[in-house]
Amino acid sequence: MNCEGFRENLEAYALNALEPNEMRQVEEYLRTHPEATAKLERLRRTLAPLSAAAEPPAPPPTLLLNTLAH
Repeated sequence: MNCEGFRENLEAYALNALEPNEMRQVEEYLRTHPEATAKLERLRRTLAPLSAAAEPPAPPPTLLLNTLAH
């Protein structure tokens, strides 16, 4: 796996967006390259705020009535 390909796969791995065979390849690479594991952890910390924002807040229960009243 070349450097650019690994970087793209690492990003997809962090997002669980790889095929099972690609996941296994990345996991094997991570087992033998501690610097890659550290990079993955930094990437996950960077992406964490995005996953927290994935669920939009529920609208207030009176939204429909307030909209119609307006």
